[in-house]
Amino acid sequence: MKLLFNKAGADFSKEFKDALGFVDADFKFQKIKPDLVNATQEIASFLGNATYLEIVATYESNFDYETTAGQILQFAQNAIANLAYRYFAPSNDLQHGTNGRKMLTSEDSKTPFEYMIVASNDELERRSHRAMDNLINLLDESSNTWKASDNYKATHRLFVRTVKEFNQFYTINSRYLLEKLSPGIAMAEKRLIIPRIGQTAYDALKAKRKDGSALSADEETLLLMIQEATVYAALAWGVIRLQVTLFPDSISQAVRGDSATIKGRMPIVNNLLDQLEQKFKEDTAQVLLDIEAAVKEPDPEPTTQTTNCPDEDKFGFRTDDGFVG
Repeated sequence: MKLLFNKAGADFSKEFKDALGFVDADFKFQKIKPDLVNATQEIASFLGNATYLEIVATYESNFDYETTAGQILQFAQNAIANLAYRYFAPSNDLQHGTNGRKMLTSEDSKTPFEYMIVASNDELERRSHRAMDNLINLLDESSNTWKASDNYKATHRLFVRTVKEFNQFYTINSRYLLEKLSPGIAMAEKRLIIPRIGQTAYDALKAKRKDGSALSADEETLLLMIQEATVYAALAWGVIRLQVTLFPDSISQAVRGDSATIKGRMPIVNNLLDQLEQKFKEDTAQVLLDIEAAVKEPDPEPTTQTTNCPDEDKFGFRTDDGFVG
């Protein structure tokens, strides 16, 4: 796989430091290359092959960072460098020699406390996610190749297409998180929405969304309820499956404490993530009741059967019956 670093004649250490921004050391390409390859594979898979190859073509040309293509390249390098360093840093904290792993020390530096490493790892994850947000937002604005990719189309087939639509019900302000939550949104549409509104109504609403047709007032109301239900269902799905650092601080900061360790997060206070999942499920259930009420057929008016019988027939007797005197 072609990388966005170490082009023939390039100064890799300068490239990497420019992309990452905060590192002091001069990194040798061979030392971090495996992590660069892994990070590149992950991001290329997310973007799709065609989009990634277009960025590679920019890198291999005489590009200018001031152009749109150059800015996309810069954001891609930043995203890959952050992810690669996130992979690289934990193993680089120790010296790996023939006598096993040794702690690196010197007179002018000290080994950080574990909570410092935990906080640093979390921040590296957030930096990586923010870098992906920048890249995806720019691709959304200016890359036809990205918009033609299956990855982009998959999200835009859903009832919740944009961060703005998601933020109506829960603020995430993250295009990358929206992409990560899209499987949960799709699952909610399939398992929760279609059984309640029916396949016909579901397909009709999807078709109108796709071609931009105007929705009736009832359809607008129904769409908002569907979006709200799928947002809460996706959050319930994602909060126990995705990296907690993907989520807003209201969720992510709550899962760390003074006794947190590098490999094992501290037990969530009062099982917070389970509580959050349950709360989002309860919110989903409430909106689903509203949807059911909105699509329910009204009960038919009761009808009273009447008979046009002459008065003498009302009780089953006639004037010529022997019981009538």
